[in-house]
Amino acid sequence: MGMKSLSLTQKLQGISQDYDYGIVPGSSTIFMRDEVNGIARLDLTLLEGVMVIIEVCDQGYKLCSYISLSATPSAFQAGEAIKEHVEVPFESMDNLLMTISPAFRERLERVLFDKLQDIHSDPSLPVTHSPTPHSSSSTKLQDSFDDINDWIH
Repeated sequence: MGMKSLSLTQKLQGISQDYDYGIVPGSSTIFMRDEVNGIARLDLTLLEGVMVIIEVCDQGYKLCSYISLSATPSAFQAGEAIKEHVEVPFESMDNLLMTISPAFRERLERVLFDKLQDIHSDPSLPVTHSPTPHSSSSTKLQDSFDDINDWIH
């Protein structure tokens, strides 16, 4: 048996609580769990009004199927956008959700931005105002985003 980076149980434990801020809260349900083969499936509802079924296994995460929960144009569009990601493997749940749900990505960025704001509002840190805030701060935010991403995984 090879060493697994994260056990199925560890992966699943995080998922049920960690993503409520960026999906319909409490919508994540694990409905299939096969410890022998190291596979689990869960469903959750995206803020776009699309319910997705995600398979979690040693190789990563993938979207198995989806269903739009309403007949609104936005739910239809979300479903159309999601369609091309069915059965595509993702190495992290974050990547999968960021790819299939713009609303999730937006919330995640806001959460990370708020964390960065907390870090930057620490009075012990020197405050620097750069003359061109836009170009440098966006790359700085991206770097911090990468750091936090590395740190999450």
